[in-house]
Amino acid sequence: MPESYLTGMAGRFRPSIGITKADLDKRGLWDMDRYTSPYVHDGILQRMFGGKWGNIKETFFEPTWGDRLKFKPEQFSSEKKIAAFLEKKSKENPASEADNEFVKSQLFLLFNNVILLKDEETPDLYHPRFNCEKTTSFQELSDDWKRIFRELHNDYFFVRHDELWKQKGLERLPIMKDATNMLVCGEDLGLIPNCVPFVMEETSIIGLRVQRMPPDAGVEFDDPAKYPYACVATLSSHDTSTFRGWWEEITDSQRESYWRNILKKDGSPPKSCATSIVEQAVDQHLASSALWAIFPIQDLLGFDEKLRRPNAAEEQINDPSNSMHYWRFRMHINVEDILASHEFVQKCKQLNEKNYRGVSY
Repeated sequence: MPESYLTGMAGRFRPSIGITKADLDKRGLWDMDRYTSPYVHDGILQRMFGGKWGNIKETFFEPTWGDRLKFKPEQFSSEKKIAAFLEKKSKENPASEADNEFVKSQLFLLFNNVILLKDEETPDLYHPRFNCEKTTSFQELSDDWKRIFRELHNDYFFVRHDELWKQKGLERLPIMKDATNMLVCGEDLGLIPNCVPFVMEETSIIGLRVQRMPPDAGVEFDDPAKYPYACVATLSSHDTSTFRGWWEEITDSQRESYWRNILKKDGSPPKSCATSIVEQAVDQHLASSALWAIFPIQDLLGFDEKLRRPNAAEEQINDPSNSMHYWRFRMHINVEDILASHEFVQKCKQLNEKNYRGVSY
């Protein structure tokens, strides 16, 4: 990620195989300023800022080609400069802090409203911005350019680097494994190249299964009963909401689907996550074939009404989409209080023994 950014929207792979200017020319893509500069015009500002759009335009932008606008180059040429300006305004007028945070988040979206990212080290080399199809910059392209950029995006993220990453993985991962006697687990979640399962198997690295993030396309929720042995099963991670938080933030249709298809229950699911729902989800993971079933403490406390936090949204450790929300989670009760809760400790023991985990041999 370039040093001048605060968000990760301009991140790119390293090592990577960038797209050359010559390759773009061959595809009929010639308007590099259109693809690489933040795409802004009056209509976009009006939709994003409503009645305040005129003031935003006057403060942050100046005219460029046609009806397009650009960030004022001296003052607002980076995310850091935008943030510093708005933070100063908030210090001068604390009552405006919430408004300034909103403006900052919207301006960051505009600053990253691009289709291609310039390589920071090699001129005339470019990288597709991840999920560029969701930007207004992409949506206002001609149909031909949209088609070409979809092809470029899909090739770059799912095909182009596969052999490179396979080679690098087979070179580096054994060295990392040899440096420790610990069991190594790979976080094979989300966007992963096709080579990852092969490399992990070749290097004997176990995977990670988070139920809401199934590895197979078209599958809504992973089924713990189908987990392989060589993995760690869990309900959530440090970068996601807890199981309770997830349950209460998903749509009614998703909640209904999980209720019927995973928990195998009839009727309508409650919108709030009862302790019995958390307990059943934990139980299903403990019953899986996974080598390890490891849970964030928040998910275990979730099946005890007296121990869990009243507000599930406060349980998340890290929010990757928010640069100001990072690793600030603190437990609301002492470990000694948890250990003193006989009912909770016995419940954990019973679930482990029921599923043959942690049983004395």
